[in-house]
Amino acid sequence: FEDISHDVCKDVITDIKITSQQDWDDIHTAGTILNDCFIVKYKSYKSHIESGYKTPTEFEIVSEQISNIESIYLADLRYMIFYPQSMPINKGTYDINIHIVLEDEREFDYPAQYTFE
Repeated sequence: FEDISHDVCKDVITDIKITSQQDWDDIHTAGTILNDCFIVKYKSYKSHIESGYKTPTEFEIVSEQISNIESIYLADLRYMIFYPQSMPINKGTYDINIHIVLEDEREFDYPAQYTFE
């Protein structure tokens, strides 16, 4: 086997920024950070991992406003879903960017489209 020096299970999300290419509302114009307008829901195995894997493989559903997140360990995650907490001022399709920063300063961008009718 190859020697792998990077262990994804040790990665920590330290920052998430959500922006839209379109005006969300009068306060959140195009390019403005929308963290106070979105929540993230994720399935976490944190309690199972912290027990030393002694508890049954259970998870908890965590739901947090993005602006309140301090850190999320990738090892704890099963999935992440980003939900708008407030609706944009106009109906239509919005080009959203989810920018994620890890503790080691690596950054990732995930484009998404949200349609509001």
